[in-house]
Amino acid sequence: MADLGGGAAQLAERARALLARGEHRLAGHFAQMATDADPQSRDSHQARVDVFGRLEQGATSTMAKGIYGWAVAESRAFLDGSDHATELKAKTAGRARWAF
Repeated sequence: MADLGGGAAQLAERARALLARGEHRLAGHFAQMATDADPQSRDSHQARVDVFGRLEQGATSTMAKGIYGWAVAESRAFLDGSDHATELKAKTAGRARWAF
């Protein structure tokens, strides 16, 4: 899929363009494909943080917020050189243990 779409960089760019147009869910697909195509791409992970962060903000269900938040934490861990657990703990600091 990534080859058909021009590679991870093109997919990440397309995700950002879709996000800017308000097509958040479709942007999520492109951001995820970009990261899957090149898991070592900082640009793809940053696009994923931007897109899934916006999806998380707009989500109304706890499950959706959790899924989007997980993706954000996973990509932030890559970008910050930390680990997923550290990012999740930072994200929930000051909240009740069960609240995401």
